[in-house]
Amino acid sequence: MSDATLEALDKPGIGTRIGAAIQRIETLPFAWLFAPKTLSLRFVLATLSAGLGALYIAFLLDFNQPHWAIMTVFIVASPLPGQVFEKGLFRFAGTVVGASMAVVLIGAFDQMPELLLFSLACWLALCTGFSTLLRGFRAYGAVLAGYTCAIITLAAAAAPSQVFTLAVYRASEISLGVASMAVASILFLPGSARGAVEQRLTGALMAAVRALSELLHGREGEPPARLVGELGTIRAMVDTARSEDGRFRRLEAMLRATINGIFALKVASQGLRLAALSREWQIDSMVSGCRALLEVRTFLGTLPASPSPETSRTLLRPQISALMRALDDVVENTNVKNHAAVQLAMLCQRCRLTLVHLEAALLGLEAMATGRSVEISQRRQALKVHLDWRQAATNALRTFIAVGVASAFWIGSAWNSGAGMLTITAVICSLFATTDRPHLAALGFLKALAVGGALAVLYKAAIFPAINGFPLLALTLAPALAWSSLGAAGGPNPGGAGATGMLFLSMLVPANTFTFDAVSTFQDIGSTAAGVVFSAVAFLVVLPKNLPRMAHEQMAAVRADALRQLRIGTFAEISSFGTRSFDRLARALQLGAPVPLLLGAMSAVAAGVEAGRLRELELSPAVRLAIDEALERLNIAVRSPTLTPEGQQAELAGAIEPAMHTIVAALAETPGAEQRQLWQGLVSLDTLRLASERLNRIDNK
Repeated sequence: MSDATLEALDKPGIGTRIGAAIQRIETLPFAWLFAPKTLSLRFVLATLSAGLGALYIAFLLDFNQPHWAIMTVFIVASPLPGQVFEKGLFRFAGTVVGASMAVVLIGAFDQMPELLLFSLACWLALCTGFSTLLRGFRAYGAVLAGYTCAIITLAAAAAPSQVFTLAVYRASEISLGVASMAVASILFLPGSARGAVEQRLTGALMAAVRALSELLHGREGEPPARLVGELGTIRAMVDTARSEDGRFRRLEAMLRATINGIFALKVASQGLRLAALSREWQIDSMVSGCRALLEVRTFLGTLPASPSPETSRTLLRPQISALMRALDDVVENTNVKNHAAVQLAMLCQRCRLTLVHLEAALLGLEAMATGRSVEISQRRQALKVHLDWRQAATNALRTFIAVGVASAFWIGSAWNSGAGMLTITAVICSLFATTDRPHLAALGFLKALAVGGALAVLYKAAIFPAINGFPLLALTLAPALAWSSLGAAGGPNPGGAGATGMLFLSMLVPANTFTFDAVSTFQDIGSTAAGVVFSAVAFLVVLPKNLPRMAHEQMAAVRADALRQLRIGTFAEISSFGTRSFDRLARALQLGAPVPLLLGAMSAVAAGVEAGRLRELELSPAVRLAIDEALERLNIAVRSPTLTPEGQQAELAGAIEPAMHTIVAALAETPGAEQRQLWQGLVSLDTLRLASERLNRIDNK
């Protein structure tokens, strides 16, 4: 071959060069706008078709405020159909409740404006506080019930006889927007919330498995953020998957079993981490010297990243069963008079427990993937969340004060646009109350108002006067709405892009009969901006959020629950305690909890789980009495404020060791096949001792 031919062959092909160019474009700051992904384009198509279709139907039906139909489309739009259905359902429910309450308030207090505004502030406070106790779109529905009531009540204050008509129109416009987006999502969006849940569950499970493998190699394992963060995200997606696929409801027991299996693996990781940090354990050398443990470590290290249901059923679960039998043989043949042999048996028992939970999680994933329900011992276990009553009361009181002060300002100033300012205050104070930095969210809303308002003025002043007919209206609206949709689907600030599109439509107010009043338009923009600024000030001044304190409260609540697990008659079922604790830790992580304190709280979770496991074991009266006494002494030692760290460590060891000696003595007198409960008790006591040494790393000041 000639040199030219060789040089030509050495150059990358046209397809490779195009692919590389596309990858470079995708890294540019505005790639979401100039080189959008296929899913983003499909999302824009769905949103535009649903929004413009809803607006056209609202025009045909001559609705009072047809722009609410297209605004609803942009509010409930999501790349996943299940999220559209879920959010749309709770938006409709919140609208109906809020509209009904507006009719009640106007009917009761239409001649008493002060009492009307006081009652409205109370209703908004109630809805805001209630939303703090809920999650996901349920919380959104509660917020919507509050500010929908405010919107209709303040709009009908000047003409009380029209309140029922306004309520019906509002509910109809919202229903039209929700239905339009639901149909468009079915037609144009390929997303699957159920598939996303299964993918995230598999990822969380494999992360827990990798952490166990690392710990059995004597390395650190999974970082704290990954340890507590993933399950909260998964649980937030469950309702979405149920709304999208009715068959998913039948598998909810399997979902609970899978999540609890992953949670148990993570707790087991923490138990092994505590053992690895202790000088008493040399895990790497112990594993290397035991064939059964070495096989477990090899198995965990070679698991596929995303095992198929067939692989799990025919290969992985049979291997797990064989490994558990090998571990049982080691435990049953242990010489309990040899301390090193007892330690090895305890490590084998720990690993066996992790394999039990791994098998349950794999079985749950198989069931969800194949759609077949199966019998699982954990199917009745509950998934609990933390209810922050203090923060709910704080958010409710802040909303009440802010709306009350804004109402007093409106009455005292007699400002013509005061109703608009008060409406936006009600919306912002309730909508952003549950965010960690609500004043920043409010200021972000103000930026969106500046862009959306300027765009609306441009359309009203320069474009709308030249439009005649709906087709031309749709063509002129499409670029602005497509830009907003692209930003919401793949831009750097999805919330800001979505808010800009919504505020653009709110300021534009497209209607069958178009009139442009510059003074009215700028008054609307000014009153909206005033309401946003007032809300931001309220967030900063009225009961401002202290994020470090809130993070500490979450971790202190985990510690308090763990200590309750130590007392007879006050312990909770393991899955209830554990999933609620992980929910609190995930929240503390969001609030910026320091890693050392987070590790202390994770030790509290391990202590609480092991205490609950000890309560559930079926043991002889003598062993049970020894364990109860150990837990009571442990509870006293952990709570003691006078002990030094060295004194407390000695007290903790003194509380646990008598019970461990009692169990070892019982093992010597118990047949091999009946020893499993005793070995589990021994392991739980040891983990409890190691975890209790770190409980007080959560500063209680």
